[in-house]
Amino acid sequence: MDQNSSDEPMTEPRDAHVSRWATPVAVGAYLLIALIIGWCLRFRLSADGVAYLQVAQHYANGSFDLAVNSWWSPMYSWLLVPFIWLKLPVTFAVRLVDVASGLGFAFGVRALASRFTDQRGRFLAFALGLLAGLILLPFYLTPGVLLTCLVTWYLVLAAKLFDSDSPRLAFKIGLFGGVTYLTKAYSLPFVAAHLFLTVLIKTIRGGQPAILPSIKQYAAGVGGLLLLAWPWIMVISAQDGHWTISSVGSHACAWSAFPDGKWDEKIIRRLQQPRDGRVSTWENPMEIPFSWPLWSPLDGQREMKRQIQRIKENLLRLPERMSADQRGIMALGLFFAVLQLFPLKETLRTSSGNLQLWGCLTV
Repeated sequence: MDQNSSDEPMTEPRDAHVSRWATPVAVGAYLLIALIIGWCLRFRLSADGVAYLQVAQHYANGSFDLAVNSWWSPMYSWLLVPFIWLKLPVTFAVRLVDVASGLGFAFGVRALASRFTDQRGRFLAFALGLLAGLILLPFYLTPGVLLTCLVTWYLVLAAKLFDSDSPRLAFKIGLFGGVTYLTKAYSLPFVAAHLFLTVLIKTIRGGQPAILPSIKQYAAGVGGLLLLAWPWIMVISAQDGHWTISSVGSHACAWSAFPDGKWDEKIIRRLQQPRDGRVSTWENPMEIPFSWPLWSPLDGQREMKRQIQRIKENLLRLPERMSADQRGIMALGLFFAVLQLFPLKETLRTSSGNLQLWGCLTV
């Protein structure tokens, strides 16, 4: 035995030492700065923000006829109800939800990065996630930061499908996807498509495709998704009088088709008398007593060309038109684009790396 080697003190790897003190310090700095920002901007509200807060107040009071609507997804408002019951200022409570969501997003980014980078790379991803959370805080109130956090963790869970054929795992992932739907309605088709393509890619890459296990796994995932989403779909569909997962989509297409804003002056900017118990009709825009413009790119060839033209215009004006939640999703994609610059070739050869790249591009 080498005497010198036995007498040398054991030293920990530098990466482990850095992560041990860097992570708690980074979290502490984030919380301090984020709470200060949240307190200072607690009264920075928009019409959408006021609507979310009022809907939360209706839920807290048990006024479900005023609270339930197909326009605003419920999760953001539901999270505020305990703060209202505790008599805490709701304008600051909603900032606390965003602060916690930003922290959860950063840990989710680190969890994703852990599948294809070393310890130092994971901390870099974590630090970038914290920075993104701070950048998103000053924006007007939306569920964007919360959605970004949940989608990130959905991708963390979905990555496990590449290593397992378990329908039970897919069912749990589908349940988590249902939570994202309750946060923003467009998550429902995203999760359904993501699960399908994830299972498909895994099956094709398996060498000898096993169709039946893949079908079972996808069916379990969709089952979990619908188990959580279906009750809300039933409620809002009964309220609106037709099947819907959200009433925003068709109107959003109409807005993109009328860039001059003339319809906006007639509907949103006109003084309206809300029903009893409401602060404004924007708490449920479907109650506004005016004809909403409805338009879809699927109505015909002319409408499809118009939609393509609008997409081109939006791409050219992307930085100035992005909302807070879109910036958060973009930040997630950029983080992994940066991380891919280093272990790109190795990552592309791994199933987890393919999932992360494909997931971020799909979002």
